[in-house]
Amino acid sequence: MSIDPATLTLADWEARRAAIAPTTGLVIDGRVVAAASGATFEDRTGRDGSLVAAVASGDAEDVDRAVRAARRAFDDGRWSDLHPKERKRLLLRFADAIRADHANLALLEALDAGHPIGDAMRVDAPKCAEVIRIAALHPVEEGRYLELRR
Repeated sequence: MSIDPATLTLADWEARRAAIAPTTGLVIDGRVVAAASGATFEDRTGRDGSLVAAVASGDAEDVDRAVRAARRAFDDGRWSDLHPKERKRLLLRFADAIRADHANLALLEALDAGHPIGDAMRVDAPKCAEVIRIAALHPVEEGRYLELRR
């Protein structure tokens, strides 16, 4: 969905902000979960100090859970044994999902980082998708495959 930020008014962006409900948990083992401690922190926008969201506050236990999950995913072959073309397909799908929701992602980035929405729309969200797309395409397009070793 292509949105020209120049065509949206402040009222349009405020309405989008009021409607957005960001995911606020930690992503561990493919699931969104609360911090093990249950702790959260308030993410406030630099624009006016208003609350963006109460976000899960991960700690060392959560890092350990994430590392163990990543190790399991690598060791059991879910990722490491995928053919490079399948990894490419999944990463491109991820990049496409970012592009499809880029206006909401840009809005959240602008609120969180406190910089202009136009910059987030033109640079941050599109470049995020572009970096993932480059990572997906480069080894396959060049005829080289990244070999993952256990």
